[in-house]
Amino acid sequence: MNVAFFVLTTYIMFCVTVLKPTFATSVCGNNVCEYSENSFGCPVDCANKLILGSTSGGSGAVSSMFQVKALRDVIVRSIAFHAAKAATAQVQIFTLAGPYRGFEGNESAWTLIYDKVTSMNDRNTPTKIDSLDTSIFISADATQSFYIFTPNKLMYASGTTEGARFSSDSAMALYEGLGMISKFSSNPSEIYSPRVFRGSIV
Repeated sequence: MNVAFFVLTTYIMFCVTVLKPTFATSVCGNNVCEYSENSFGCPVDCANKLILGSTSGGSGAVSSMFQVKALRDVIVRSIAFHAAKAATAQVQIFTLAGPYRGFEGNESAWTLIYDKVTSMNDRNTPTKIDSLDTSIFISADATQSFYIFTPNKLMYASGTTEGARFSSDSAMALYEGLGMISKFSSNPSEIYSPRVFRGSIV
């Protein structure tokens, strides 16, 4: 009995030490997505938050590939982007768990999460996808890649270094990626890098 009591006591002390919070108690509903909150437990605070890409840039191509890193558990429900011109055309959005490097030309490795003929705004007004066909859950510290394709072309900005962090907030970081003049290509002559996605992730 003494051994069992010792083991139980040790376990409780260990749990208290590991789980003891080092931050103030969060309050769901205060319009702040705090450290201990996420889109599951407190959607009113943590859902529909934006991570912004470039807000300017006059270059473009038919596709843009980039990756993000979750700084806490997040759910991506929508994406907004800048099209080259106002038009109605097909828009496809793919995703891949982890970095995209090595999968630039491998369409079968990606999951299609949006495929619709979409009415797009001009290049100065973002086009927001109301809802992805599948919301993407990204756990804290995980990397997720996205690829957007439209024959209407996407706008992006020139970057400094592919893979460098471009922007971040308390939930997610966005990294510089690339543009392609064709759909899923590993041909260097069809890839522009580095490029910064022009839009936002919700």
